[in-house]
Amino acid sequence: MDSIKKVKEMLKCYPENTKRMKELEQEMAQFIPITASEVLEMLTFPGKTGDEVRVQRQRSNNRIFYIATSYRRLAWLINHKTEREMTEEYEKAAKEVEFIRYAIRALPSFYRDLMTYDILEGRHWGEVCERFSLSGVEFLRKKEKATLRMAKTLERQYQYFGFRKEELCDGNRETAGKL
Repeated sequence: MDSIKKVKEMLKCYPENTKRMKELEQEMAQFIPITASEVLEMLTFPGKTGDEVRVQRQRSNNRIFYIATSYRRLAWLINHKTEREMTEEYEKAAKEVEFIRYAIRALPSFYRDLMTYDILEGRHWGEVCERFSLSGVEFLRKKEKATLRMAKTLERQYQYFGFRKEELCDGNRETAGKL
C-alpha cells in the first residue's frame, strides 16, 4: 500500500480508531485478573458428562503445592495474554490516531484548520464548506492536497510512529525506493 492510500485509509478510520481507543481504555481500567481458584473451578476432567468430576481431589501435601503453583501459572498466562491482546489492539489504533494528529498539526495553517475541522472534530462536509466558504469540489481539492502533504510526512517519518516499510509499500519498487 502506498503512503497516499495509507493516509486516506487512516483518515477514514480515524473516528473508529478514537472510539476503539476509548473503549479499550475503559476495558483495561476495569480488567479484573482471573485467579488460580477460578481457573481450578473452570477445569474439569475431559470425557465426563452430566455430573462432571472437578479436577480438585484429595491429594498429598507435596502434590498440593505443585498443583497450586501450576494453576497460579495458568492464571498468570491467561491474564498476561488478555492484557497483551488489549495492549496490541490499542497500540495499533493509537499509532494511526497519533500520526493523523501529528500530520494535521504539521500542515500549513489553512489546511491544518480545514483538516482539524473536518477530521479531528468530525464535522459534516457541508459544515466545513460553509465555515471555509468553499464549494464541495473546492473542498475535495483542498482535502486531497492536504492528504498528499500528509502522505509526504508519512514517507519521511513512518518509523517514528511505529509503522513498518512493508505497511506502506504495495510491492511496487518505485514506491519502496522513495521510502
